[in-house]
Amino acid sequence: MNFGDNIRANTNEIVAELNVTGRVFDPDALTRGTQLHPTKKWLAGDLIGRSSRRYEHNGWSIATPKRLEVEDALDELLSTLEEHWDELLGATREQQVELSIVVYARSFVPGIQIRADQLRRFAELNASIDVDLYDLARENDG
Repeated sequence: MNFGDNIRANTNEIVAELNVTGRVFDPDALTRGTQLHPTKKWLAGDLIGRSSRRYEHNGWSIATPKRLEVEDALDELLSTLEEHWDELLGATREQQVELSIVVYARSFVPGIQIRADQLRRFAELNASIDVDLYDLARENDG
């Protein structure tokens, strides 16, 4: 491990992701309608990662690159979506929408703050919020 790897190994990483799912939902239609390119899309019955579990619903997801702060990740996600907001609103009206925040806490467990303006925008999509926190600092302690 070199010096740069050590810094990264001890740096928090945060990803914000918008997930859209539904039983009768065409992920490709969402891509065409919004002109947004998803980070991931799947169909019901597809394998979930490398597991033997399968998705129950069709889905579409767009995620930010890893950031150091929740607020910055949410700002970046909203910025990505902004130009296509009206199309996204229409296309997701009948679907399940989730804002997923994933925190890989390598050095400390950060506070998670979501500003009111950010909450209002995701509420327009009727998005639920899911936060996954992985406390990896303990693993680094040996």
